[in-house]
Amino acid sequence: MSVLGYHERRKVFRAGIISFGDAAISCTVRSLSSTGALLEIRGPAAVPKKFTLVIAADEFRRACRVIWMTEKRLGVVFELI
Repeated sequence: MSVLGYHERRKVFRAGIISFGDAAISCTVRSLSSTGALLEIRGPAAVPKKFTLVIAADEFRRACRVIWMTEKRLGVVFELI
């Protein structure tokens, strides 16, 4: 539900894949909303600014753009295709 432009974010703990080109990086999806997600990776990695997030268990696949990043966490917004 959106209130003043904010979208409800729910905490989750799902295995995900950051997929780009022929490469992939495992991640944990920590929170999810209709517009984006918080992802956690094991350590510093070369994550591109745009990639596809895949959560196989949920048959979830979204094009993403990184909006912020720390050593082990990144916030992404989902892009329209």
